[in-house]
Amino acid sequence: MPKDGVLDRRCIDHYMHYLCSEKGMSPLTVIHYAHDVTMFMRFVAKQLGDQQQLRITDITPQHIQAFLDYLQEDRRNNRRSAKRRLAALRSFFDYAIGMSPTLRGSFGNPALVILTPTPPDSIPRPLTAEEATSLLRAVRAHGPNPRRDYAILRLFLHCGARLSEVLHLDLDDINLDEMYVRLDANGKRDRLVPLSEETARALQDYLRERPDVPSPRVFINRSRKPISKGAVYYALAKSVASTSLPPNSVTINRLRHTCFTLLAKAGLTVEELQAVAGLRDKKAPRLYVRLAREQSVDPISDHEAISLSTASEDTATYPQADAGA
Repeated sequence: MPKDGVLDRRCIDHYMHYLCSEKGMSPLTVIHYAHDVTMFMRFVAKQLGDQQQLRITDITPQHIQAFLDYLQEDRRNNRRSAKRRLAALRSFFDYAIGMSPTLRGSFGNPALVILTPTPPDSIPRPLTAEEATSLLRAVRAHGPNPRRDYAILRLFLHCGARLSEVLHLDLDDINLDEMYVRLDANGKRDRLVPLSEETARALQDYLRERPDVPSPRVFINRSRKPISKGAVYYALAKSVASTSLPPNSVTINRLRHTCFTLLAKAGLTVEELQAVAGLRDKKAPRLYVRLAREQSVDPISDHEAISLSTASEDTATYPQADAGA
């Protein structure tokens, strides 16, 4: 057990176990929360003159506000990131105070008095048909592992998959006969998403050359291990660099937003979008519907346009994968 009121590595380790076992958070969320708390503790220790041992009673709301200001001004964090980090600190102090016999019931959570940063009520501009086409062609021609990376990109663009869902996609999550893929955000809210013919074909092409390894993960690297998020970021950046799109202009979230905006334009309701996207609330789906109604010109004529079943796409050959990809 962590020492009473002491904020150290042992306390964070116990907190991570608590988030997994008691709160049911996904491993990726737990890692993010632990990183946020660790960053905050280092910041406060430096503020207090590199103090070796921090205690809960050392922390004031002013420290937390200064930390959020530092993230925004020095590290250029946006309000959405600041909101998540504040949520992590509130959760951590609730846990740490609750675990302290001497502080429980007598010491208030210092993060509760900080106002939650409000993210802007907007979503990224979806890709146009030309941008989506050029990106799909680029990943087939210039991706580190063309067949694999093309299939991954289609899952983002056509299925609205999250990065974590792609990284943790297992072989039995794909049903090419029934044309669907099972996506699972955090181990609790899995959903079945239909596959277009082109996306199913992309997955089939990749699976034919997928290394025969014990891991059930779909996407494998040249070291015969499941790919990392760094590999996905690299493949996307390399593909974008081969188009006329500005560097850093295409993110995985933007690909997801493109997918959901197109589905909204195709007539899906807020509730249907919420189910397809695997979202807890209806705020983002309402934004997709509103954006779809406000656009006078379709970014892509319809959802199936992302399939891009042109002759040049269907007959294109894949180059050799990069070593180590």
